[in-house]
Amino acid sequence: MWGISWGRYPYITVVQNFSQLWALYCLVKFYQVTKHELHKINPLAKFLCFKAVVFVTWWQGVVIALLFTTGIVTTHTAFPHKPSDDAPAEQLQTSLQNFIICIEVSFSCLVQFQRTMKLNCIVQLHIENSQP
Repeated sequence: MWGISWGRYPYITVVQNFSQLWALYCLVKFYQVTKHELHKINPLAKFLCFKAVVFVTWWQGVVIALLFTTGIVTTHTAFPHKPSDDAPAEQLQTSLQNFIICIEVSFSCLVQFQRTMKLNCIVQLHIENSQP
């Protein structure tokens, strides 16, 4: 396919994908077993948010590697004003992946911060209402 030597990458990708899906499945099963004990803190949103960051991060790494391997994105298309010798493709892939991860984790942090603030308000209202 496209005249590219893939080597072991597709096999490792399938195994890692299965591993990620299995971890997500186990997390959901864990939640189903403990949801009654943990209903006050509602951890499902937090668990899924962090697991989604890990899963999406891994898949975007696969997509970035595929884009560079197929030649759709090259160092010249990413930085047309610089010669292609300045940044090797592997370094550019890693830098692009790290930049996107920073953006994703920032959004995740904002979501978790808002969720925590909401929980703190609920706890504070509960404390105020329970006092005589």
